[in-house]
Amino acid sequence: MGSQASQIRRLFDEEADHYDRHFSNTSAGEKLRKRTWDVADNFFKPGMRILDLGCGTGEDAIHFAERGVAVVGIDISPGMIAQLRSKAEALECRDRIHCVVTDLEHVAIRGTSFDGLFSNFAALNCSPDLRVLARLAQEYLKPGGRLIITLMGRFSPFETIVERHFRRWRGYYDGSLYGVPLRVYYHGLHSLRRALGPKVELEKAVGLNLFLPPPRPEDDHRFSGRVQRWLESMDSSMGQTWPCRSWGEHFISVWRFF
Repeated sequence: MGSQASQIRRLFDEEADHYDRHFSNTSAGEKLRKRTWDVADNFFKPGMRILDLGCGTGEDAIHFAERGVAVVGIDISPGMIAQLRSKAEALECRDRIHCVVTDLEHVAIRGTSFDGLFSNFAALNCSPDLRVLARLAQEYLKPGGRLIITLMGRFSPFETIVERHFRRWRGYYDGSLYGVPLRVYYHGLHSLRRALGPKVELEKAVGLNLFLPPPRPEDDHRFSGRVQRWLESMDSSMGQTWPCRSWGEHFISVWRFF
C-alpha cells in the first residue's frame, strides 16, 4: 500500500471514534448530509443494491438500508468499518449491510452487480485520478445504473471570500489533519466527466454550502438563526444553477451509465 494510502488509513483509524462528533453530528453536518440524501433518494429505491465507496462510519449506509436498499460499504480504514458494523448490529437493518475493508484500487466483489455506486463527503478527494470510478462502474454497475458522488470542488465562495483560503485553485493542497500529513485533490465537473469516459450522462449537479462554513463543531452557532436561514435559502436556490452547481464546500453530481 502506497504512502498516501497508508496515511489515509492511519488518519481515519485514529479519527474513527470521534468522526461523528466532529462532523456527522454537527448541525451543519446533519443538514449537509440530508441534502445529499434528498438527491440520492430520488434514484436509490427499496429493493436496489448499491456500493458505498468510502463508507466511513456508515451514516449513509444506515440511511439507505433503513429505506430497504441493500448496501455493500467499503472503506480503507478498519476503524471506520468497525464503527459501521457496530451501528448495523444495533439496528434492524444489519441484514442489508455488508462491510469490506479495502481501498478503491483493490475492490474485489465477485459475482455481484449494483444498481448504483455512491460516495459521499470527499472520500475521493484523496485520489488524484478519478478514472478508478470508470473502472468500478464498468465492472460493477448495471446498465442504466447511477453513480452519485459528493466531492470537494475547485471553488468555495465562503472559503475564498470569508476565510481567505485559495488552496483549491491549483487543484491540490498539502496539509495535515489531526497531525497526519495528507494531500487533498480538488475535482470539478469537467475533470470528473473526462475521468468517467464517454458512456455517461450528467443528470444532476448541486453545489453545497456555497455561503456557509464547513461542518465544524465550533461553527455550529457562527450565525444568528435569521442569518443562517437566509444563507441556507441562498445555498438551496443558487446551488442548482450554472455555474454554481459545482461550487461550494462540496458538490453532489448524479451520472447515468449506459
